[in-house]
Amino acid sequence: MNEAGGVEGPTAGEVCCHITGAEKISSTVSQHLHELEAAELVLIERRGKSMICTLQPNRLEELADYLRSVAKGGREDCCC
Repeated sequence: MNEAGGVEGPTAGEVCCHITGAEKISSTVSQHLHELEAAELVLIERRGKSMICTLQPNRLEELADYLRSVAKGGREDCCC
């Protein structure tokens, strides 16, 4: 977050360009970004026609810890 409380980071188009090399955002990358937002791994803020994306470090650490546990054969309680 920046001083004004907004999100800081690349635009969705910049993320897409980095991943695909395309100059415009693809619907596939856009959909994946929204899925990451729904999982609370990424925060997206619309600014005009742009979507600014930022990672949620705490949530990513939680995911990394869980994946490390699974990789080691451990099983954590699951909501399933």
